[in-house]
Amino acid sequence: MPQQKWTEYAFERMEENENFLKSNLENDEVIELINDAIDIISQKSENKNLWTKSSKYFFSHPILLPSSYAINTHRLTGNLPACFRELRFLFESLAFCHYAEKEFPNEDFFIEQMKNYKIFLKKQKPRKTISQLLVDLGKDTGTESELNRVYERLSNEWVHTLGFAEKVVALTSDNFQLPSWAWILPISLDEKDLPVIIELNDYIAIFRKLLRKTSYIDEKAF
Repeated sequence: MPQQKWTEYAFERMEENENFLKSNLENDEVIELINDAIDIISQKSENKNLWTKSSKYFFSHPILLPSSYAINTHRLTGNLPACFRELRFLFESLAFCHYAEKEFPNEDFFIEQMKNYKIFLKKQKPRKTISQLLVDLGKDTGTESELNRVYERLSNEWVHTLGFAEKVVALTSDNFQLPSWAWILPISLDEKDLPVIIELNDYIAIFRKLLRKTSYIDEKAF
């Protein structure tokens, strides 16, 4: 397929899906996450020391900002599984950067914070994993039940192969056809995709709550 023709097709599907989402989501958490990312960068960008010193600022800029746009781009092309996988990366990166800065606040370079924190984790007995960091973060922020449930489902249903296969089978059984995103991409979203779209929306709402609880966003703004 010639490139121009493919891009025209992709744009048509993305515009179609954007209209579908606007008609079916009262509160679009993906768009709100993009707005959060822009607000966080605006709040923190005046302090130039953060650019090199802070792991949390690193998370805010080259991780949160582009990943929030990536989730929306995947969603507009109908690639819903990629949205969940990107969101899992955001949860894990948030936890790691949050605790790296908390444990090693006096490092002058965020890479050193991260390296030292990785060594610190390896020395823990038993050794701590990323999933255990998220358990800790849930306890520290009062979001334990929500965070544990969401991270477990992101991992088991959207990242791990067997769980993903079972998710596809369950959705196929419910709708008597494969999910739209199991075909070619980009593809048009429809009413059969709404349960997964709403699931993603709910998970992102919990992630945005975690951003506020970890002081990425000023609570007074909410």
